[in-house]
Amino acid sequence: MGTRLVQGDETPEIEEMQGREPAVPAPPIVVPVDVVGPVRVQALPARSFAVRDMALANAADPQRLLGQDLLRSRVVIAWSGGDLVIAPSFEEAGANRGRLAVGSSPITFQHTEEVWVRAPAADVTVTAHIEQWAV
Repeated sequence: MGTRLVQGDETPEIEEMQGREPAVPAPPIVVPVDVVGPVRVQALPARSFAVRDMALANAADPQRLLGQDLLRSRVVIAWSGGDLVIAPSFEEAGANRGRLAVGSSPITFQHTEEVWVRAPAADVTVTAHIEQWAV
């Protein structure tokens, strides 16, 4: 007799054909560590960078200069043309609750959160120099 095909039968998996259980990955081994005394650490070097320019109109709505980026190690923000409000959110930049940066001295941030900017009194050009960690 030939092979009988019944509709609804599924093709068996390799584990079923070999008569064994499907492979289950082993759970990771967690080793508790008790730190005693000072620990020496070394920061990863920054390996890549990007430059972003943005033109801001006088008293316009805040603009997101940078989004959240877990790989960002540092950002240097420079601007020209007037004062600049720098804040961690749209709401804070719009309400002038961020830092009012007067003049044109660059500001350096070392965090991974969003950065919002607004030009409260004049047209401003903003440049962000972004460094990212090596991974």
